Amino acid sequence: MENKLGNGQPVIGCYNEIVNDIDNSELTSAITADKKNKILEWTIAYLQNNHRNEEVLKDIHKRTIIKTLLVEYPLNLLARIMGPQNGEASPEPLPMWLATVTVIQNEIKNHHMPPPIIATDFWEKLYIVDGNHRHEALLKSGVTTYWTIFLLEKGDSEKKIYDSLVEKTSQESSLS
Repeated sequence: MENKLGNGQPVIGCYNEIVNDIDNSELTSAITADKKNKILEWTIAYLQNNHRNEEVLKDIHKRTIIKTLLVEYPLNLLARIMGPQNGEASPEPLPMWLATVTVIQNEIKNHHMPPPIIATDFWEKLYIVDGNHRHEALLKSGVTTYWTIFLLEKGDSEKKIYDSLVEKTSQESSLS
């Protein structure tokens, strides 16, 4: 399945151009893509090339994405749909979950930050659709906010995201 941009350019070309422009850091390339207003294309190419996350790609193609955001977002405000059998929609056996999270934690300890988390408003909450292991590893590493790509199809979601950021900042200010 090869996605194309509106101008017919393959998405993979956009992703490779951005990644080759920089130092092959996926986080850095995502930030650069966002500055070039190409974060949706980057996200689709990332899911195709690196993760082969076909389920998320199928879901994205069925939806009408009206807004794409890349923001540093509080990790505790995101809901996981995958995890170690704690009520998530897609449970994963605990040993497999822990092994993957540990690998990512070790990369973080070695100053290699993971790609952004990808979340959507396709359901009633903002759910992580790609990056559940990264989310857990970041939390366990003491990170409280992280770069998150939001793929939004509901008109009021952007305001809710920014309102939650303002509320979180206000709460933290009052505790200081």
